[in-house]
Amino acid sequence: MEREDLVRKISIQEITPGCPYLQDESYLAPGMAEVIYFPTQEDEISALVAQFQKTGTAVTISGARTGVVGGAVPAGGGVILAMERMSRILGVKRCQKTRAWLIQVEPGLSLRSFQRQVESKNFEGIDQEGNVRDFIQDPSLYFYPPDPTESTATLGGIVAANSSGARSLAYGSTRNYVQRLRVVLATGEILDITRGEHQADRSGTIPVQTTKGSKLLIPIPTYQMPAVKSAAGYYAKPGMDLIDLFIGAEGTLGVITYLELRLVPRPDKIFSGIAFFPDPDQAIKFAQKIRILRSDPLSRIKPIAVEYFDQHSLSILRQGRQQEESRDAFFADFPLSAQSAIFFEQFYQKDEELEDIYEHWQVALEEHGVNMDDTWGGFNEQELEKMKRFRHALPEILNEIFRERKRHYPTIHKVSADLAVPEPYLEEMISLYRTRIEEQGLEYVLFGHIGECHLHLNILPRDDEEMLRAQELSFEFAAKAVSLGGCVSAEHGIGKLKHRLLELLYGPQGIEEMVRVKLLLDPKGILNRGNIFPESYLPSLR
Repeated sequence: MEREDLVRKISIQEITPGCPYLQDESYLAPGMAEVIYFPTQEDEISALVAQFQKTGTAVTISGARTGVVGGAVPAGGGVILAMERMSRILGVKRCQKTRAWLIQVEPGLSLRSFQRQVESKNFEGIDQEGNVRDFIQDPSLYFYPPDPTESTATLGGIVAANSSGARSLAYGSTRNYVQRLRVVLATGEILDITRGEHQADRSGTIPVQTTKGSKLLIPIPTYQMPAVKSAAGYYAKPGMDLIDLFIGAEGTLGVITYLELRLVPRPDKIFSGIAFFPDPDQAIKFAQKIRILRSDPLSRIKPIAVEYFDQHSLSILRQGRQQEESRDAFFADFPLSAQSAIFFEQFYQKDEELEDIYEHWQVALEEHGVNMDDTWGGFNEQELEKMKRFRHALPEILNEIFRERKRHYPTIHKVSADLAVPEPYLEEMISLYRTRIEEQGLEYVLFGHIGECHLHLNILPRDDEEMLRAQELSFEFAAKAVSLGGCVSAEHGIGKLKHRLLELLYGPQGIEEMVRVKLLLDPKGILNRGNIFPESYLPSLR
């Protein structure tokens, strides 16, 4: 009996047009697949992938399908590996060098479940002995910092996308917390990669050996990555660690089957706030001031997140509340005079610190025209939930708007820009957004991680003609960001929707360098075809 017969699968006859495994949260049309496999362990994946390599069958790796760039949409048939049955926490380790706690986990576990088990120290289905017992008895609190918006995303998908979130201002992206990976290559062989064991040499290659003894020399691309937040293409730096090549590679180089993720100490107290500004530009100037204060060792202002909402975002939120009364439970009316808002979040250790921290924030806010009576503060669970609801409500309402618009224009969708630029150019970039979009008479919202000079622009076309204009504007904005030393995708990745933008960033030569890495590890290009670069770049598929 073939190994594939031992794995639960759904045949093509059982895959219906609305099958959730054929689409993700992007606007890309659902793909096609012949079979969906649900492996439960690494050796099943190894056997399956090796067989598909022989036949040249395309393999799409599927987690929770929360991505917005089409990464989990199968391109042109083949099979799907659904990782959801590999969703266990396997154990706990302590790093001998740093003494940090490491959690051993399978890739199909959701971020929400992982964070809940870690922060409660209540692990499901594993013996409470040895390191697990020691971790539970450790009086300190710990947490896993990456916090992408979609908490239902799987850990494997989060690592494959190098996801970040609001708190990456203080903690960085997922990359910083991945200590070890096991990855099944397209040949079925396995790489067991621990951070610090395999670095690029002076020739720009990383020597490594698979668990079966095959030796590989992996060439690192020579392009220079932008010096801003980036989730665009393969990570490539002189002397880099091999593990970083697979983090953010969007499943194109191998199937992640095992992870060791590092925890950090967590202060047990948190203060959140949302400040409303009567002047749309004062919020931007306030964010600039906060970046300065955050780096000042004498300042008590040390936010872990600073998020921006423009006047159009606030208008959409007001409309959404009027249309759905249930939202009233989550946040009260914000002032009608508000033209922009800033959400901020800060950890602190002791109750006696809070008054001093609050006063520092109050001074900075009042200097920028904020009325403290109109500012929300969150200290208890109920108040913090209101802040969280405010942050996450906007994308949900936008999705509702487009569900209605699609009834009249089925092909339209939000046109999004996920750009980051160096700090000196942020105001210039915001001014360009406003000027060019308003010249075109288009609707838009601008919101996101202003603390990292990374804002989400969503242009909201009302018909097919507006969508074409919005897409051209999006490309224009990306080209401008690149010219300023910025990145074309700071957080969402490239997937199947942003090939044109990646070529803007690195040019055809940079893409060819990525392809060389891809074909060394995946000679027939079977893994996650169409992600990061078009299939036309793969010689075997031309």
